[in-house]
Amino acid sequence: MKAILAAFFMVLLSSFAYASLEEYNIDVSINDDGSTDWLVKLDYTNITTKSDYFIFGTPANLEVTADGSPIKCSATSNVGVSIICNNVNSKSVVYKFRLENSIENIRDLRRFSYKFSITQFTDRFAASIKLPLGAALVETSRLSGTGLQPFEPSFGREGSDGRKIYIEWISNIPKLGETYDISIIYEDIQPINQQILPFFVIIAALLAIIGGFIVYNKKFRVSSKNILPVLAENERKVMQILINEKKDVDQRKIIKDTDFSKPKVSRIIKELVGRGLVEKIPKGRTNIIRLKKRQK
Repeated sequence: MKAILAAFFMVLLSSFAYASLEEYNIDVSINDDGSTDWLVKLDYTNITTKSDYFIFGTPANLEVTADGSPIKCSATSNVGVSIICNNVNSKSVVYKFRLENSIENIRDLRRFSYKFSITQFTDRFAASIKLPLGAALVETSRLSGTGLQPFEPSFGREGSDGRKIYIEWISNIPKLGETYDISIIYEDIQPINQQILPFFVIIAALLAIIGGFIVYNKKFRVSSKNILPVLAENERKVMQILINEKKDVDQRKIIKDTDFSKPKVSRIIKELVGRGLVEKIPKGRTNIIRLKKRQK
């Protein structure tokens, strides 16, 4: 315990030598074999020369990029592994790695848990844990008498990307030194081989639905302007720029015209892409954004 506390306070004290963060984002995908794939993205408020990340466990396949370019970092093992990157000179640093044996078994259930600590000042902390395909959160009734919950902390939000279930926690302006003890208890709801059996039936049904949608869309075209009232205010601002321009728009122009931060514009565009309203086309170190369908 003393070693863990010492490591934590060393990381905490070192944070004052680094630029503060605009966003601290973590995406964890749980695999069927109990391993987890991690993507940790640190967006700094200003260009930073140093970046680090502490991992409880031994990471495999570690990759670190700064503003999209690979960089070399040093790794020191002590309780966990401390990754330290010097001469970064970037605003965005991404750590990718895999942790083996990340899941513990509780009877016939499975549990993921990890303590995330805020060791640098940040405007926003977000963590997303994605369950394996064919898995779901355990029913609360099955945990009766254990004192456990399907997921903790309770401010988490359950969602789905259409294939997998995930839980997301978001905290704005978290306190320095605050720790989020995140845990998820889940179970396999259907063996993989049973999911494969109706595969072709599902594909056929989807094709029929898509075909019907295409016919309907050709017959009843809806103007992009008519979509604006059902969008959130920030989404409307971005869509209005695309509608007014009547051409492809550089993402940097959207950032300038809306006066939103780069990560905020990225999140809005991601939502609009997910709804099928716009397309995002990478171009160099930026993106070109266009309306998904040209309207007459």
